[in-house]
Amino acid sequence: METRKLMRLGRSSIVISLPRSWINMNKLKKGDIVSMAVQRDGSLLVLPGIRKEIPVKKISLVIKQDDDERFIARKIIACYLNGYSAIELISPKFFLAKQQRVIKKVISSLKMSIMETSPRRIYLESLLDESKVSVSRTLRRIHMIIISMCQGITDVLRDWNIELAKSFYSLYDEVDHFTLLLLRLSKKGIEDPMLTIEVGLEPKDCLDLTMLAYKLERIAHCLADIAQRVLLLNKLGQKLPPYLLEPLLEMHELACKLYDETMKAYFSLDIELANKAIDSIVEVEKLSQKASEALVKETNSAVVCAFCYMREKVESMAKYSVDIAKLVINRSCFAMEKEFEK
Repeated sequence: METRKLMRLGRSSIVISLPRSWINMNKLKKGDIVSMAVQRDGSLLVLPGIRKEIPVKKISLVIKQDDDERFIARKIIACYLNGYSAIELISPKFFLAKQQRVIKKVISSLKMSIMETSPRRIYLESLLDESKVSVSRTLRRIHMIIISMCQGITDVLRDWNIELAKSFYSLYDEVDHFTLLLLRLSKKGIEDPMLTIEVGLEPKDCLDLTMLAYKLERIAHCLADIAQRVLLLNKLGQKLPPYLLEPLLEMHELACKLYDETMKAYFSLDIELANKAIDSIVEVEKLSQKASEALVKETNSAVVCAFCYMREKVESMAKYSVDIAKLVINRSCFAMEKEFEK
């Protein structure tokens, strides 16, 4: 790393010279303007010229009539995640009704708008100003939704509340929207360092944020899948008997407690709480074994399959939470290293 001495200019100004190689690389000359921003770690970011508005990234996608709806959805989401704010969809002939439905469903989850439409062309645009997004508030919002889903699953299982179970995919859709937004921000932040400052991140946080967003989405998906399996079992006229329900509830409540402690550790950067959460996975595994032993009494294949599926989802929730706890320890070690350097 190159070092420079501070020099006094006049009575009160302190100046520093810029490297000649950097001046030449950015084709700067005397009288040109540079932009500066103080980063969260106290360092100073210097950018050539006045920061210009980054042009809207646009892309055109050709949608054929034989394209599968899921493939169309994946292509739109991929463009969104890669920072495209304007997506033009073009059909060689015209969009089928089922294709229009999936497009509307996807853009609803991405909070994009249809700005122009015709039988052969649909123009989508994201009107969100990413620089106004608070990563911390978004993460806390996701956390509160997942906590409500955890409590909701407890009520669904204990009271066999079918109407409540039907509401879970709308909650999951909210989590999915916010996690896609965080993934988009983390990718754009790598391309635009100033954006990371505006949303309360550092460039090195982008990879951690990607991993965290993915794990949170998976946890919410596990909870939604449990609700969906309850609905399926109810449709078959079946329900979990008490000797299967009780160990599953006990396991679920422990997994939810593990998740809650993990996120508290993340927000407070509490390494001891994170380590305690990691050790809790042993208790979840013991309860999983205990729940498996209760299956000996059950002869109904539909109930057995549903129970095994739900137990697996609860165990997956706990494992995803442990992954987040490990991320907390990694982040806290970096924070301690910075504190030591001071």
